[in-house]
Amino acid sequence: MRPSSVMLLAVSLMLPLAAQTSSLFGRLSVGVTGGLPLNSTQQQNYGILYSGFFVNGVSTRTSTLRPYGGDTSRRYTVGPNMEFAMTDHFSVQFNPLYRRFRYELPVYTTTFQTTTATETTSYGYRTVTNALEFPLIAKYYFGSPDASWRFFAGTGYSIAAGWQNTRGIQTIFTSSTTPALVPFSSSYRTPTQVGAVFSEGASWKKGRWTLAPELRYTRWGNGYGDRHQNQFDLLLNVRF
Repeated sequence: MRPSSVMLLAVSLMLPLAAQTSSLFGRLSVGVTGGLPLNSTQQQNYGILYSGFFVNGVSTRTSTLRPYGGDTSRRYTVGPNMEFAMTDHFSVQFNPLYRRFRYELPVYTTTFQTTTATETTSYGYRTVTNALEFPLIAKYYFGSPDASWRFFAGTGYSIAAGWQNTRGIQTIFTSSTTPALVPFSSSYRTPTQVGAVFSEGASWKKGRWTLAPELRYTRWGNGYGDRHQNQFDLLLNVRF
């Protein structure tokens, strides 16, 4: 067989595959997502103040609640998004998101009294969590696929993980010694969480560009650490 005939045969065999690949990529849109969390972190702005003393060699301890510090998170979330249109009305969106929690405890005091001395320990710390979420959402678009504006609703699941770092300084005061400053630091990975996702919004298409504001609710299996069990986000998806 002549080389020209082989080339013609190869091209004829590749054309259907190329057309199918082009069709698949034509249904795939990529872009970015940015937005704002609508609720603060899970941490509560209360602490426990302990005091105690010895009576006839027996320790007695009481505790009271007092306000302190609070949430100082950078209130944003951002990440890439990919959406594949399976039909004119159904699509699947994969949307990894990054968010950063920050929580400060500026003053926390523990006092312990005996018959001869009083020891007071106060410390403050800052906890920073860098969190990643991996939602996979099935979406349904209402209306004609040729319309500029289309409303959508979606549901799916999300997996979240985070890396937490805590740094602070502990100060110890006693009646017989000078104050001692003790710095401390700890880092660890937070437990993986799985949550159900529900979303609704509208999509506006202009040429190759699509803008899609979205309200998203995530119900996590638990409210571990900085994260609320009920999480609300206002997002804007930009795709092309």
